Amino acid sequence: MTQETDKIIDEVDLRLINALQLAPRASWAQLADALELDPVTLARRWSRLCAAGNAWITVSPSTRVFRQVCTAFLEIRCRPDRCESVAAALVEHTFAVTVEYAGGDADLLVTAGTPDLEGMSRFALDVVATIDGVESVRTRLITQWFTEGSRWRLNALGPGERSTLPSTRTPGGLSGASALSAPDRALLRALSRDGRRSWSELGAELGISAPSVRRRLDRLLHLELVTMRCEFARPLAGYAVLATFWGRVPPARIEDTGRRLSREPETRNCFAVHGPNNLVVQTWLRSVGDLGAFEQRLADSYPDLDIRDRSVVLRLHKLLGHVLDGRGRRVRSVVPDVWESTA
Repeated sequence: MTQETDKIIDEVDLRLINALQLAPRASWAQLADALELDPVTLARRWSRLCAAGNAWITVSPSTRVFRQVCTAFLEIRCRPDRCESVAAALVEHTFAVTVEYAGGDADLLVTAGTPDLEGMSRFALDVVATIDGVESVRTRLITQWFTEGSRWRLNALGPGERSTLPSTRTPGGLSGASALSAPDRALLRALSRDGRRSWSELGAELGISAPSVRRRLDRLLHLELVTMRCEFARPLAGYAVLATFWGRVPPARIEDTGRRLSREPETRNCFAVHGPNNLVVQTWLRSVGDLGAFEQRLADSYPDLDIRDRSVVLRLHKLLGHVLDGRGRRVRSVVPDVWESTA
């Protein structure tokens, strides 16, 4: 990698990324006022970030869609000499949405999605468990999603700057079909690779007009079936630690606790799982030294939550279908499609 592409993400880049988290498909002209930079400079900076794999925009099914399929958190133990090869094999599977090499009880943590419970059973037993080097697989079915990674935000822009960004909300209430059709899924696959592709380019790939593509995406966003997200190489921007906490909450309190945890600024994912440790929260932190302070805050603010285990990701191999290098930069994509047949 050249010195230019290895460059650390700077403060101007962080402000641009934050703006694109809030308005992922806004034009450079629309973003110029908030960032106080001209559109050409913004476009050049974004092109540089993308070329280096330091930032990218993608699309994800929302928690509303996750409820329609089967999702699970897989805790995998491997032979010590086979962890890397097992991770490499899992990265190629479209059902393995995120693959993490963890420092904890399990060697690999995988967030997986399949069309149904039968599909998850086949994936865990017939695919994951048969990979050479896998010693055991513990599958924790996700029973409720409280938040997912697209809602995590930087805080690089001030309130006044954020208020000048174009709104991404569409008027009206949530009405209409809540399932994703085959054309919807084709659009998601196209946007997963580059969420800022032009309407005409998307239309040419999908065989429909540019206005039709725009209307389809607007509908999916309006119904909150999908979310756009701007991702970046967090270790290069000072967010070096991805930590996972397993907690136990009384069943009557899990809904309230999960929703409150979802609003914590560090929270990346929060979901309920079946089993004795019934709540999982994953967080982005700046350093290992922040772990103790965050856990103490949980103890002080959530008396119903008993943290039973925790782990720190040593390497994030794959994030929402994007394969990453050791510094968190996107190398390529294995676009997830949790609706594929598992037969």
